[in-house]
Amino acid sequence: MSELLGALFKRRSDVDSSGQVWESQPAKSCADASHLTALDFTAAPVTQWLQQLEKSPEEDVLQEALTEELAERGPNGPAHAPTAAVEVCASRLQQLADGLQEARRKFQADLLVQAASREELERREAEVQEREHALNEQQEHQRLHEQVRRDYLQPEWMDNVEGTLNIGVVGNAGVGKSLFINKLRRLR
Repeated sequence: MSELLGALFKRRSDVDSSGQVWESQPAKSCADASHLTALDFTAAPVTQWLQQLEKSPEEDVLQEALTEELAERGPNGPAHAPTAAVEVCASRLQQLADGLQEARRKFQADLLVQAASREELERREAEVQEREHALNEQQEHQRLHEQVRRDYLQPEWMDNVEGTLNIGVVGNAGVGKSLFINKLRRLR
């Protein structure tokens, strides 16, 4: 786009720098309408003027000839003119119109079916995405759990811990935590 604008501005500057301008300076004209001031332009309309004219004999002969020719051709017109639509054509047109109406009805029905199918497809797609998201979350949770088991190994003495109870004793320094544990173990 910038190349086009650059080319256009360059072309414009080339034309401005090398272009020549000529201005005409016509001499004053002597043609004016002053000689028409005495004329009257208030004539009757053309239709009124034509009605005032008398018919010429040639026009009457021409009109009679045309009238006779049209009378000879009859109501169907000239032989080369297409004939009026017959009942067969009318019934064929009606069949085509009915077929078109049926095709439109089927098309509308197909559109409704497709819309329903599209909604069902969108619903299923949303369900699949939810399941994929849940699967990804579960895989991430399992990966973290496996990483914790690798990083923090269980000591051997905890391999068989069935039937045992682990108790934690907490408190400030010098309050008798060790004494309490020893009493429980009946060491002193």
